[in-house]
Amino acid sequence: MRAIYARMKIFICWSGGRSHSLATALKTYLPKFIPALETADEPANLFVSDEIVKGVRWFDAVDEQLETSDAGLVCVTREALQSGWIHFEAGALARAVRKKERQKKATGALYTYLLGVESSELRGPLSEFQATKFEREDNKRLCAAIVNCMKNGAPTREIWEKAFDENWKSFEKEVKKIKPLPAEKLIPGLEEMFRRKTFNEPLEECTRQAWIDRFTGVRETIAGLKTYAAVMKTDNSYLLDLYNELISQLDGYAMNMGALLLQENHFQVSPENGKLMIGAGIKRACESRRGTIRQLVTHLLAPNCAPVLENQSRRYAKMTSFEAKKTIIIHPAEREIQEKWDGKKTSKASEEQLKACAASMWEFDRIYYYLVQEKSDCADPGQLLESLEQEFENLRAVDGGSSLVPLHYVIRALKCVIARSADPNALVKLSPRIESTLTRIERFLSDYELDKGHQVRENIQDLRSYLKDTTSIARRSRSAKAEAGKA
Repeated sequence: MRAIYARMKIFICWSGGRSHSLATALKTYLPKFIPALETADEPANLFVSDEIVKGVRWFDAVDEQLETSDAGLVCVTREALQSGWIHFEAGALARAVRKKERQKKATGALYTYLLGVESSELRGPLSEFQATKFEREDNKRLCAAIVNCMKNGAPTREIWEKAFDENWKSFEKEVKKIKPLPAEKLIPGLEEMFRRKTFNEPLEECTRQAWIDRFTGVRETIAGLKTYAAVMKTDNSYLLDLYNELISQLDGYAMNMGALLLQENHFQVSPENGKLMIGAGIKRACESRRGTIRQLVTHLLAPNCAPVLENQSRRYAKMTSFEAKKTIIIHPAEREIQEKWDGKKTSKASEEQLKACAASMWEFDRIYYYLVQEKSDCADPGQLLESLEQEFENLRAVDGGSSLVPLHYVIRALKCVIARSADPNALVKLSPRIESTLTRIERFLSDYELDKGHQVRENIQDLRSYLKDTTSIARRSRSAKAEAGKA
């Protein structure tokens, strides 16, 4: 447990790593939001409990600071909420402020600053504080409340609001670096839940044919996950979206097995490979769900799986209609890229963000990257080819159960880049690899009866046509140079 306070004697409590990062950000930015908290003549008087001199009793030192504080700010994160220390300091703060109020020395000011926690979850002394969420207007109200409590030297509203507006984006960026708790902390034993054969063994390799056990295993997993619903809901990060989708896919997996396997079925074993001879329809219905489940668990456990374009990517993932995704998310993004295009830069996203989008696990992040590359004169066809191969692998990983939309847009981007390429010879080297990948994609689409509207296939044909034209240009160029050399 640690604590810090500013010039007005604002005591900022924290507990745990993420809570400490939040307290540090507030310690840095409160004097920037409210300039009068710190002046050239009187710098902010900050107390950090790790700086207590060795030998001094920790409780006595902290209690002394609490007793002399004018206001208290408690940084509450998911793990801090469970801390006994933060409740101890909150209670001490409340007592100290009430004591001052009784002695008419000051007006009490107590606040909780919530990150990933809802005010309805607060208990004990914490529930009595004025709560502030990590939102611009709520932070502005917090600053206004602190200014109102200042004894003297309080800045005018015009001055501190200007300072707040100038510094908010930097503060927002700093706080956003405080990532949510990893999924394995929110759901202890998450990885263990999905180590059973139910999720890792393909249907055709389940020669024991214990379908009831497999079905029961899925239902038990769903029940176990749902016990963490309240925790995931209040965390309200991108992990909540993955969690909800995982529950949905598990439900679908259980329903498919219940309808297709929990009956008097006994599949024959193939003499060629020893696998069960399960019909393609049953296999696809169950295996695509199982593949998606494994993919979602991987995403939940990945250390850096946050979406780059958080609001758009999370909203896109929740939409079930492709038409809605195009109209509400993709088309506006295309218009924004078109409006930003100046011959070099095509997006408000930084180069670092675009690089992160290319490798993101979130579909819209990658689609946005492809839309930018489609327009950019600096797009690298080799990089887009790698992206195409990765999208194909994503599709294969879930036996055709994944979305074709990212694949569609990466093919479209590669087609546009090849069409305007100024170096046909460089593309000739990539041509065999591109052709091989396109052939594999076409075969896969046919085997799994995907792309019924033929949008992907039409883009493939266009890409082949541009590739053929580029190859012809490169050959003619080489022939002309050879003739020139002979002459």
